[in-house]
Amino acid sequence: MRHNNKRPIGYDESVPQNNVCEINGPKISIVVPVYNTPKIFLEEMIESVLNQTYKNLQLCILNGGSTDNEVDRIIRRYASKDTRITYSNEITNDGIAKNTNKAIELAKGDYIALLDHDDLLTKDALMECVQVINKFNPDVLYSDEDKVTSNGKRFLQPHYKPDWSPDTLKSYNYVCHFLVIKSDTLKKVGYFREGFDGSQDYDLILRLSNITKSIYHIPKILYHWRINENSTAGNSLNKGYAFQAGKKALECYHENKGISISVSGGSFPGSYNIDYADFSRNDAVTVIVNGRWESQKELENYYYKLCNTTKQNHIDLFLLNMKSENGCDLSQFGFEINAHVINTNNYIKEINRIVRGNDNKFLLFIDSGVEVLNDNWLKLMMQNSQEEDTVIVGPKIIEKNKIYSYGIAIVNRRLINLHRGENRRFFGYFGRARITQNVSALSPEMVMVKKSFINSMQGLDEDYEGMVSFLDLCIKARSHGKYVKLIPYELGSISFKKANELYSEKELNKLFDKYFDPYLTRDPYFPVSK
Repeated sequence: MRHNNKRPIGYDESVPQNNVCEINGPKISIVVPVYNTPKIFLEEMIESVLNQTYKNLQLCILNGGSTDNEVDRIIRRYASKDTRITYSNEITNDGIAKNTNKAIELAKGDYIALLDHDDLLTKDALMECVQVINKFNPDVLYSDEDKVTSNGKRFLQPHYKPDWSPDTLKSYNYVCHFLVIKSDTLKKVGYFREGFDGSQDYDLILRLSNITKSIYHIPKILYHWRINENSTAGNSLNKGYAFQAGKKALECYHENKGISISVSGGSFPGSYNIDYADFSRNDAVTVIVNGRWESQKELENYYYKLCNTTKQNHIDLFLLNMKSENGCDLSQFGFEINAHVINTNNYIKEINRIVRGNDNKFLLFIDSGVEVLNDNWLKLMMQNSQEEDTVIVGPKIIEKNKIYSYGIAIVNRRLINLHRGENRRFFGYFGRARITQNVSALSPEMVMVKKSFINSMQGLDEDYEGMVSFLDLCIKARSHGKYVKLIPYELGSISFKKANELYSEKELNKLFDKYFDPYLTRDPYFPVSK
C-alpha cells in the first residue's frame, strides 16, 4: 500500500487542484542516463514521466552504450509517439557522471530534474515542483522519497527529510532524490564532475550549496527509489566505492571554503564524521556555570573537578550560584583559570551582564549537574562552531546508559526531547541518533553559542525568567538564517534532571504565543516528530 501523504507545508490552497495540469510554469527537463536497464524498469520509468499531471516537460534520455539492443528499441518506440522525448544513443559507456552531463546537454528546460533509469516519479511530482517554483523561484528543490520493490507493488521505507540542513548533509547525503535545479544554476556550478562516480549527486549538492542558499524542500514523497539486487537502495554495501567518493566530495567542499578538515567513516555505511583541523586553541571561551551550591566546600569541589576535565586554555569562568545566600567566594584559592563567583537570583539577566562585559569569541553554558566526560569537550564544541552560519552547538548528554538530551523538536506547541530514554547507542530514524545534524533547539545544560550571534540578538530575552530563553534563542537562529548544530559526541552525563523541570508551563506558553507558523506547527529539522 502507498504511504498516505499529508498536504505539505507550502501546499497552495489557492491552486485549483482539480485542474492542476492547466497551471502555467517553466519547462522542466528530466534527464536520465540509461545503461542495460531491464525492460519493465525502463518502461515504467518512462511512463511515470509521460503521465505527469504537469505537461510542460522534456524527457532527455542518454543511452550510454547499452549492450542490450532492447533498450534502444524501447526508447525509440516511446520517442516516436511523444515529441517531448529527446534521445541520444551513444556507442560507448563513459560512466555515470559523463553520461549524465551528456543527457543534460540535451535539455532545453528552465529547470533540470534528475531521475535514475530504474526509478519512478509520482504523477504529481512536477506539479508540486512547479507550485513551489512559481511562488518562490528557488535555485534548487528536493523532495521526500521512499523505496519501491523490484516488482513495483510495494512502497516502503519512506524518508521524510528535514528542510535545508547543511550540517546534516555533511553527515550523509540526505537530499538524494528528487533533485530539481535551475538550469542557469546548474551551468554555473559546472554539472557533474568525473572522479566522483557513486557519489556524484552528493558532490553536486555540496557544490550547489556553496553558491546558493535558495534551496527549497517539498515535504512530500515525489520519488520512488527502486530496490534491486544491484542498487544502493537494495544494499548499501554494493557500492563501497561510493563512500570513498563521498569522502572526497566532502574534502573538496571544505577545501573550497578554506576550511581544513579530515573525513572518516561514520557510525554506519554512507555516513561521515568530520574533524575540523583548522582550529585555534588560542580562541578564548567564556564558561558560564548554572550552579546550586549550598556550601563553600561544594563550590570548591566543583571548581577543581571542572579544572581537571578541561584542557582548553584561555578560559574565563563564571560560577553563577542560584541557591546560596552565604556569599560563597573562591578568592582565597589560587586560580588555575580566571574564575568569578556570582550569587544571583536571575540567571538570564546575569548572563547578559557577563556577555556585555566580555570579548571572548565563544560562550559555553553548562549546568553544574552535568559531569564532563571528555577532557577535550571545549575543543570539540569550538571545532564544530567553525562554519559561519553555525551559531549554537550542543553534544549528546547521557543519563546512565540512556540518552538524556540529543536535540529538541517543536511541534504543535509542544517540546519533543528527541530520543530521550533510548539506549545511548540507539540508531534512530535514518541514523539520526548517531550523526551530526541541525535541529530546532537544544536543551541548555551544555551549549556553546557564538558571542557575535548573541550580541546581534541583543542578548538572551529577559522577558523569560528561566531556561526558555535558550529555546527562544534557538528559534531566532533559524529565523535569521543561522543554524543550531547537534554533535554525536557524549560529552556530558546528568543524573538528577527531570524531563520538564527546566521549563514552566507559563514560560513555554509565552514562547509559543510569540512564534507561529512555520516555526512551531511542523518541525523543520525532524519532520517525523509528532
